[in-house]
Amino acid sequence: MLLATSHFLPDVLPAVLSRRRAAIIVHHIIPLRGSRTTRRNIVPMVAERASINLIRLLADVVIAGSASVRRELSARGFRKAMVVTTNGVDHLPYTNATTLEYQSRSGAVFIGRLHPSKNVSDAILAWQNVSREFPDQRLTIIGADAVPSYALELRQLISELNLTAHVQIAGVVSQSEKLRYLEHSKLFLFPSGEEGWGIALAEAMRAALPCLTYDLPIFTEIFPVGRVVVPMHDYVALAERAKELLRDESHRLRYAREALRLGKQFTWSRAAKIEAGVLNSLLGKKTRPIRGFLPAVARTGEEIL
Repeated sequence: MLLATSHFLPDVLPAVLSRRRAAIIVHHIIPLRGSRTTRRNIVPMVAERASINLIRLLADVVIAGSASVRRELSARGFRKAMVVTTNGVDHLPYTNATTLEYQSRSGAVFIGRLHPSKNVSDAILAWQNVSREFPDQRLTIIGADAVPSYALELRQLISELNLTAHVQIAGVVSQSEKLRYLEHSKLFLFPSGEEGWGIALAEAMRAALPCLTYDLPIFTEIFPVGRVVVPMHDYVALAERAKELLRDESHRLRYAREALRLGKQFTWSRAAKIEAGVLNSLLGKKTRPIRGFLPAVARTGEEIL
């Protein structure tokens, strides 16, 4: 029996060609729709299509990263047994800084790859508007240059908009530095346009940060509270909602409390129990279904073997 921890081709090939029973974790499927993001992802997308076809033909069980992924696989003709798992963020320690009354919070933070799918430019354009009313509040962008040309565009945009005093690209930081940024920010600005789950949002919520996002269905499923939502690519609305939260601390704290309560529920032990149940099933051991991770994800962990 083998478990492939991702649906990437290098992980899938050994599992499905081993002639052993195999479970594959499918985290996120690159959209088929034509877009600049898809065009820049053409090589990974082709490799993923090959991997998905192998899983369809040869895997015994699929562990979907979300109910949305499971629905998409079903729509593509998958008739395999599928189980929905979750993620955890309890690798981040709680400290006194995660209390809602912590007084040193300021500005906003973005954490994610510097990639067109993350719409980092929208965060910068939104913060241009925010900085006019709150010139002392800074946006910090944390993440690796996944697409160097796009990262260069972002730095040029900051310069062209005269935002060097208001927007900082910190690049790659250590785990302790990331935690410090989360604990010292007032908002988490995350205008991503394509996600398979949203681990960065969960980490932000664990640090009691209200999250501002675009209206992605996957976020509605995983993060039903603790978020302020605006229409896709409406960075003007993103800026307005950020300013509302910065103007009214009691309003911001209401979202912060929701975020903190939800963030505490994402644990690796929960994910491990779900995936251990799948492996036990493949080994022929009896296992009880794990149901009801969250009201919005009522079928998480439910076995449909």
